[in-house]
Amino acid sequence: GSGFVSAQADLDANAADLILLSDGTRLDTGLVIWEGHGLTPGDYYFTSQSTPGTYTNIQPSGGIVQRLFFVEDADKIHINVEPGLIPGATGSEGGTGATGADGATGATGPQGVTGATGPQGVTGATGPVYGTISIIPQVYQGTGFVPAQANTTVNVADLVLLSNGTRLDTGLVIWPSHGLTIGDYYFTSQATGGEYTNIRPTSGIAQWLFFVEDADKIHINVEPGVTTGATGTQGSTGATGATGTQGSTGATGATGTQGSTGATGATGPQGITGPTGSVYSTISLIPQVYLGGTGFVPAQANLADNVTDLILLSDGTRLDTGMVTWSNHGLEIGAYYFTSQATGGGYTNIQPSDGIVQRLFFVEDESTIHINVEPGVIPSDVAGPTGADGATGATGLDGATGATGSDGATGATGAQGVTGATGSDGATGATG
Repeated sequence: GSGFVSAQADLDANAADLILLSDGTRLDTGLVIWEGHGLTPGDYYFTSQSTPGTYTNIQPSGGIVQRLFFVEDADKIHINVEPGLIPGATGSEGGTGATGADGATGATGPQGVTGATGPQGVTGATGPVYGTISIIPQVYQGTGFVPAQANTTVNVADLVLLSNGTRLDTGLVIWPSHGLTIGDYYFTSQATGGEYTNIRPTSGIAQWLFFVEDADKIHINVEPGVTTGATGTQGSTGATGATGTQGSTGATGATGTQGSTGATGATGPQGITGPTGSVYSTISLIPQVYLGGTGFVPAQANLADNVTDLILLSDGTRLDTGMVTWSNHGLEIGAYYFTSQATGGGYTNIQPSDGIVQRLFFVEDESTIHINVEPGVIPSDVAGPTGADGATGATGLDGATGATGSDGATGATGAQGVTGATGSDGATGATG
């Protein structure tokens, strides 16, 4: 209300809106050449929590964290003032599963779900829609701009050159019949200076340049080059346990429980956005789409061809990014707004659960709105990770050996034979 004062990250209301340069320009995003700045190349800088109007490359561990700019090298600084955030605590790591019994090695558990990428930082206003018949990636090499090439970090693109001589690092470009692949992202070529490719490198430096929306529209967004990490090799399979001796089969082991979700992935680096600095005022916002020879008409997220290209302000200005002042707008503070699927030229703070989802702007407070028109996307139904296989049941023990049979009973003794009768005496001989 009283004008611009030095920012400080001690309270949410005191966090930075813009950065003041030495020539009086104010920016919330843009590429700045500052020779001999003395800052640390490769570091992000944050609004100081202790001293108004200053910054630090030490990210606060608590309180309000607001990222201001990235130092590329000894001359180049990429400004991108993000909203101040209070970081949540990092989830604890899941406990280690108990070692399975001998037998076949269980399948490797699924990787923990990667945390969602943080929302796109609010970017500087672009405004004009540019026309071209060619795009050439370029890098500033001290003596001027030369064709860029992703073979070393000092040669990656700073801007792209259009056929009319305009240089951009972000913006909507109309290029009729460009012949590029619709729906693809394009990257700075590693092999040839001033060229690009829609095949993402699997190693070396990968640098995003632009996205092809349809046969006429290209969204330029030159991001910093990053080195692609090598894919990890699969761990060796554990040795097979010894085969148990024959016996009855053990009961099937219970199904293993789902592994705990991995820690949330770090938020990706902020995309570099186009230099501007104007703060616009309005009393209305109307999403619009460019329809070839017809021109701009109210946008609607019912079809891919009808999603928003730019937002029309009450003074006739059209923007796809920028900070807008709208007093007493009546919108929900702290909410993102999306292109309406039902009404042309309308918007809603209820994110659609299906169909086309297109984010338009963020409401910071009762008078400040940050416009950032993103491409419309159709969210996929992502299945939850499959639980790990249950451990194989242990092999049953041998059956017990049968008891030895007892001796048969001894046969009874045969009966005594009958004694023969005694013979009678012979008759006495007659006397001679």
